[in-house]
Amino acid sequence: MVLLAWLFYFIFLLTPASAQTWATIPFSTQSLPIALRSPYLNSWLSQGKLPSETPSAGNAGWPVFWTSSPPVVAWYIAVRVDGLAYTIFGDAAQPHQANQTAAIITPTQTTFIVQAGPVSVNATFLSPIEPTDLVRQSMPFTYLYVDVASTDGQPHAVQLYSDISAEWLSGDRSMICNWTANTNSDYISLQTQLQSPIPFAEIADQALDATAYLSMSKQASSTWQIGRDVDVRGQFNTSGVLLQTQDSNFRAIADNFPVFGISVDLGTITKTFSSNVWLLGLLRDPVVQYSNGEGNNELRSPYFWSQYPTAQAAISFLLNDFTRARDAGNAMDAKILGDAQKISSPYADMVTLSARQALSAVDITLKKENNGSWNTSDVKAFFKNMGGVGGPGVNAVDMLFSTFPAYLYLNPAIAGYLLSPLLEFQSSKLYALPYAAHDIGLAYPNATGNSNPHNEGIEQSANMLIMTLAHAQFSGDGTLISKYYPLLRTWADYLVNNTLSPDAQTTSDSLTSANQTNLAIKGIIGIAAMSKISEFIGDHSFTTHYQTVSSSYESEWQSLSLAADGSHLLANYGLQSSSGLMYNLFADKLLQLNVVPNTVYQAQTNFTLQSSKGSPYGLPIDSSTPTKSRTDWMIFAASSASDSATRDELVLQVHNFVTAGVTNEAFPLIYDPTSANFTGGPGSPAQGAMFSMLVLNHTLKTPSVPPNSFSPASAKVNAGAIAGGVIGGLVAVAIVVFLAWFLHRRRQHIQSEKHDPSFTVDFDGVRKPGGYHTYSSGTIEPFAESTIHPFTVASTNTSSHPNLHHTVVPRGLADVDVRGSHGSEYYHRRAGSDSDVGPSASQVGGPTASEGSERPLPVAPASNVLMAKQTLVNEELRTEVDNLRREMERIRIEREQAMEAPPSYGESH
Repeated sequence: MVLLAWLFYFIFLLTPASAQTWATIPFSTQSLPIALRSPYLNSWLSQGKLPSETPSAGNAGWPVFWTSSPPVVAWYIAVRVDGLAYTIFGDAAQPHQANQTAAIITPTQTTFIVQAGPVSVNATFLSPIEPTDLVRQSMPFTYLYVDVASTDGQPHAVQLYSDISAEWLSGDRSMICNWTANTNSDYISLQTQLQSPIPFAEIADQALDATAYLSMSKQASSTWQIGRDVDVRGQFNTSGVLLQTQDSNFRAIADNFPVFGISVDLGTITKTFSSNVWLLGLLRDPVVQYSNGEGNNELRSPYFWSQYPTAQAAISFLLNDFTRARDAGNAMDAKILGDAQKISSPYADMVTLSARQALSAVDITLKKENNGSWNTSDVKAFFKNMGGVGGPGVNAVDMLFSTFPAYLYLNPAIAGYLLSPLLEFQSSKLYALPYAAHDIGLAYPNATGNSNPHNEGIEQSANMLIMTLAHAQFSGDGTLISKYYPLLRTWADYLVNNTLSPDAQTTSDSLTSANQTNLAIKGIIGIAAMSKISEFIGDHSFTTHYQTVSSSYESEWQSLSLAADGSHLLANYGLQSSSGLMYNLFADKLLQLNVVPNTVYQAQTNFTLQSSKGSPYGLPIDSSTPTKSRTDWMIFAASSASDSATRDELVLQVHNFVTAGVTNEAFPLIYDPTSANFTGGPGSPAQGAMFSMLVLNHTLKTPSVPPNSFSPASAKVNAGAIAGGVIGGLVAVAIVVFLAWFLHRRRQHIQSEKHDPSFTVDFDGVRKPGGYHTYSSGTIEPFAESTIHPFTVASTNTSSHPNLHHTVVPRGLADVDVRGSHGSEYYHRRAGSDSDVGPSASQVGGPTASEGSERPLPVAPASNVLMAKQTLVNEELRTEVDNLRREMERIRIEREQAMEAPPSYGESH
């Protein structure tokens, strides 16, 4: 890859000058990643909106934040050659403009090659990806390294300069900032922060509690200055040496823009023999507040604090670590590109663009114990849903599902760190819904819990089961499936009771049409995943149970979802005119469950290939929404294809969207496949889905599962049973008698309902799905109204900032379309409830049309549904008998052990 890039570079040097004599290697994109190391250290360079427009050179625009209509977050580079100053990066006015000859992007780096008079300058932004080193991966710093070489063979006097502005500190440019310089050690470090920082708060997605640092190793010829932008840059232009002073007038970010500049004089050279390195950091501590399983708020800090207790120590380490970091970046680039090129070059391009985007959304954290030590065994990761698709929630489950392949590929342990807080919160007394939460906090960085009822029970429950199993099988670590086995079973049982008839539950795409084929198969795959989890735990009766249910449901699903001619899967049961991407089949491939037979995959693959002809930018998610597609779902669908021709065609269509030049957003998620127009999700970490093909056919591991109380082999005797053994035995017998009576009554109830086509069976208080709803009958059952208690950041400094996002409106406002923070994606949420019991299948989906579409939907044959239900009932009865038998055996063993004398009675001490 590097050799190819340099070959292109020399070709550009030999090309005659024209209106544009440069291009981006290996491909042109909507926006170039610049500094991507955290949700807040996240900047891009826009590349123009129309094919007729010339993409912006690095010195023809400013780097901007990842959001839609993004604000500038200035980073500037200049070179002075023989007394003449040239702009290398950034759009500040200069007497001379360097000529860009190429831009090169790799998974970890973006390089701008420019000609500044008689010298060539390479300026590279390196955002390291070191996923197996939690210390380095958790450090929110980006390197800039610059190399210079004479192109005329003559020596030249060269000075280099770089600065940042305070625009990194807030989305409100009227906020006051202050600053200081640290020049007493082996490096120069200029820092700035808000005069009154506000913890855990944002304005326009920018944090209000960050400190920005620009640093450089100290050299004899290095100088620095803090002051007004035109003054500091003008000083460099004039003399090449800065004044080593700082402006004493602390002021607003946009008031005579204060900048923080560092320069170095290279002397008279023909080329540099080592890179000149700057380091940009944006530090916050703590980074997240998290409500743990005990209901206590934890202040979570970046993992690296466990090794480097101060910002100065971290900066010194990173500056000294640069050479190793650059080599590691090159090695990571080679690894990722080598694997991706085996699929195709367009696919390698998509992985290249998404790598930094997927990792930069994550904060890897730990907590400090009461004694001041860091608990490095309690690692949790938190994920900002940048792009706001589906809402701004912390660790948003559907977005995590999309980006999961990136973490599985780079380091499956990170996947576990992200799942851990989701599982811990939902296993606590703070959460009582029978299905999985959408997220664990209404807005980043406040992971303070979210127990609001919602309309995505199947979507999120299946997502959690699929991801938890994937983590176990890719990492070989069975800790999560063991520790949270009861919670996982709760979600699996919810899927058993709701999946086959999903009514009008909502998907991640905000589709609410009844009985969606793609949603139902995700639920079925989730049930099959639970079977595998039970197998690893050693709970064999439930292994069989969930496997039987998933197999039965899949057969019924086929009969309901295949087109009458068998050519493809319908978007909705029985609706012959419908079709869709069917991206959820990817989960079956990922986990190698083989839930869906090859005949179905082949039929859908053939149909997809035929449908893609004449669609240069991709296929719609659903035929009812022809102007809406998503890059993550396109790649999931491509990964599920049975042949490489279909796979490569879908990848090429996503590539066409990215290179169309119609938008300048940061690799957006949602777009119009008819025009390539951007419609939502800028900067979304869900683009980690691009890694999906790299994790297929992976050799899955059998996870190491620690013993737990849910394994028959690990049942333990209660030490207090000795004195009460006889009484306990009598109580146990009474329980057994009650269970036998209950089982008898249930059988009678089932038998009485057996021939009723609309019958329901109550398992664990959740309605078993009945007949399929149509659009023409029934009404939505609203949730009970409740008092909304928004989370408010405690601060006395917010009154003057009307745009401060310190109060978050919870998900769940009744019958309101809430526009996402970027105005691009609507999502519908049902009213919240204070009840501990979540909605049943009928409550979470009424007969509403999808996206405004009026699609009549036939009722599925009641006899077919009844057969599937009866199979489930029979299996439930068999399972109950097995459980009853096992419980009786456990009680017998406990009684025998309880009658024995305790060890202390027969042992001498």
